[in-house]
Amino acid sequence: MADYQGIYYEGINYSTKEVNQQFKIKVYGINDGKMIDSLVGMDGLIKIVDDNDQVNTMIEKAFSKGLDKFERKLRRGLKVTFYSY
Repeated sequence: MADYQGIYYEGINYSTKEVNQQFKIKVYGINDGKMIDSLVGMDGLIKIVDDNDQVNTMIEKAFSKGLDKFERKLRRGLKVTFYSY
Protein backbone atom coordinates (compact mmCIF):
# COMPACT_ATOMS: atom_id res chain seq x y z
CA MET A 1 0.00 0.00 0.00
CA ALA A 2 1.45 3.33 -1.05
CA ASP A 3 1.76 6.24 1.37
CA TYR A 4 -0.86 8.96 1.08
CA GLN A 5 0.69 11.98 -0.67
CA GLY A 6 -2.15 14.47 -0.20
CA ILE A 7 -4.22 16.32 -2.76
CA TYR A 8 -2.64 18.73 -5.22
CA TYR A 9 -4.98 21.53 -6.32
CA GLU A 10 -4.47 23.09 -9.72
CA GLY A 11 -2.34 26.21 -9.37
CA ILE A 12 -1.25 25.47 -5.78
CA ASN A 13 2.42 24.59 -5.22
CA TYR A 14 1.93 22.50 -2.07
CA SER A 15 -0.13 19.43 -1.27
CA THR A 16 -2.79 19.39 1.41
CA LYS A 17 -0.69 16.90 3.36
CA GLU A 18 2.36 19.20 3.47
CA VAL A 19 0.42 22.21 4.68
CA ASN A 20 -1.97 20.49 7.08
CA GLN A 21 0.88 18.60 8.77
CA GLN A 22 2.86 21.80 9.36
CA PHE A 23 0.17 24.36 10.20
CA LYS A 24 -3.15 24.97 11.86
CA ILE A 25 -4.85 27.66 9.78
CA LYS A 26 -7.30 30.08 11.37
CA VAL A 27 -9.46 32.50 9.38
CA TYR A 28 -11.08 35.48 11.09
CA GLY A 29 -13.18 38.29 9.67
CA ILE A 30 -16.13 38.92 7.41
CA ASN A 31 -16.60 36.81 4.29
CA ASP A 32 -19.67 37.26 2.06
CA GLY A 33 -21.41 39.24 4.78
CA LYS A 34 -20.94 36.54 7.42
CA MET A 35 -18.57 36.59 10.37
CA ILE A 36 -15.96 33.81 10.29
CA ASP A 37 -13.77 32.70 13.18
CA SER A 38 -12.72 29.12 12.57
CA LEU A 39 -9.91 26.69 11.94
CA VAL A 40 -9.75 25.55 8.33
CA GLY A 41 -7.66 23.14 6.35
CA MET A 42 -6.07 23.70 3.00
CA ASP A 43 -9.36 23.11 1.18
CA GLY A 44 -11.20 25.64 3.34
CA LEU A 45 -8.46 28.23 2.83
CA ILE A 46 -8.64 27.88 -0.94
CA LYS A 47 -12.43 28.21 -0.92
CA ILE A 48 -12.44 31.28 1.36
CA VAL A 49 -9.55 33.22 -0.22
CA ASP A 50 -10.57 32.17 -3.76
CA ASP A 51 -7.26 33.28 -5.31
CA ASN A 52 -4.58 30.65 -5.89
CA ASP A 53 -1.78 33.21 -6.21
CA GLN A 54 -2.58 34.68 -2.80
CA VAL A 55 -2.83 31.22 -1.25
CA ASN A 56 0.58 30.27 -2.72
CA THR A 57 2.13 33.51 -1.45
CA MET A 58 0.76 32.99 2.06
CA ILE A 59 1.92 29.38 2.26
CA GLU A 60 5.39 30.17 0.87
CA LYS A 61 5.87 32.98 3.39
CA ALA A 62 4.62 30.82 6.26
CA PHE A 63 7.15 28.10 5.34
CA SER A 64 10.03 30.52 4.74
CA LYS A 65 9.53 32.61 7.91
CA GLY A 66 9.69 29.56 10.16
CA LEU A 67 7.83 31.36 12.95
CA ASP A 68 5.39 29.85 15.45
CA LYS A 69 2.70 32.23 14.20
CA PHE A 70 2.40 33.97 10.84
CA GLU A 71 -0.45 36.41 10.12
CA ARG A 72 -1.64 37.75 6.80
CA LYS A 73 -4.36 40.40 6.56
CA LEU A 74 -6.34 40.69 3.36
CA ARG A 75 -7.86 43.96 2.18
CA ARG A 76 -11.38 42.63 2.25
CA GLY A 77 -11.29 42.21 6.03
CA LEU A 78 -10.04 38.66 6.46
CA LYS A 79 -7.14 37.75 8.69
CA VAL A 80 -5.43 34.40 8.05
CA THR A 81 -3.14 33.04 10.75
CA PHE A 82 -0.81 30.06 10.33
CA TYR A 83 0.17 28.34 13.59
CA SER A 84 3.15 25.97 13.39
CA TYR A 85 3.01 22.77 15.36
